[in-house]
Amino acid sequence: MGSIQKFCDAMRWAANSDQVGYSQTDRDSLRPNDFFGNGLYNTDCSKLTIVALQYAGFETGWASYTGNISDALCANGWQRLSPWSDRQPGDILLNDANHVAVWLGDCLAQASIDENGNIAGGARGDQTGSEVNTCGFYNYPWNCILRHTGSSDYSGAPSGCSAGSGAPSGGTVGCCWQGDMVGRRDTTGSGDDYAGVPGRPILNIAMDGVGEYQVSDTIHGDFWPKVNHYDLNDPENGYAGDDRPIDRVRIFDPTVSYQLHEIYGDWYPVMQGTHDTGGSSDDFAGEKGVQFDLFRAWRDDGEQPRYNVYS
Repeated sequence: MGSIQKFCDAMRWAANSDQVGYSQTDRDSLRPNDFFGNGLYNTDCSKLTIVALQYAGFETGWASYTGNISDALCANGWQRLSPWSDRQPGDILLNDANHVAVWLGDCLAQASIDENGNIAGGARGDQTGSEVNTCGFYNYPWNCILRHTGSSDYSGAPSGCSAGSGAPSGGTVGCCWQGDMVGRRDTTGSGDDYAGVPGRPILNIAMDGVGEYQVSDTIHGDFWPKVNHYDLNDPENGYAGDDRPIDRVRIFDPTVSYQLHEIYGDWYPVMQGTHDTGGSSDDFAGEKGVQFDLFRAWRDDGEQPRYNVYS
């Protein structure tokens, strides 16, 4: 009989270890007997979940990718529940077309993206600390929760388990503010020219020195009220967002250039205030219903904006 405890422990190990990286073309290099081993491996979101289940003793049937994992597991002792059901350790959060993650009781574990910001290629092992990672709960959006119908033997995280390299800086499991950017300079010293974590959706944005700004989220589909402050402790007026994945950002100052990067995709065209340099008539960065993981803003001349993202 399968063990929810072993399933969660395996997922947490993969997320916290630097031994497991992301690649769809090399996804089969991680096998059930590789968990807690010493090698270097690659996987993707669905294959990680499947082999972790196999390691933990669960029958996975014909499950082989995101599109058939629901049918295969539901034929082998799992049930499909509303994505808004109360979460339990070992629940599999599924977007039928695009993504799988596992709820560990205190965080999600998932395989996200390779070290180059792509879904194919990349060296074995986690080169960035976030190819396979843990994060706080977010709505991808999920179509369902898959839950095993048997009793759970889960008793908590294994002794000594920590957030590890897959967690945001500071060592805490879950979403957090990622550190100030000033223009395209990362003040945390990472060398990146953007704010955000590859593969992890941006939920909130705080900006200073840009005047009024606003965002839209993938759930409501409407722009939130304008804000013009930077205060990470003030969810009403200090930043834009509502802890849901952001799909669009609008800055009104024409001297500010800014961009969003689509999860598993590319950078969208540069916006200059409400002018899209890509030639569209949109007055915002992004696209309705699409999730983004990276953001950057700058001025070609003058004082650089300060900004931060929560992801």
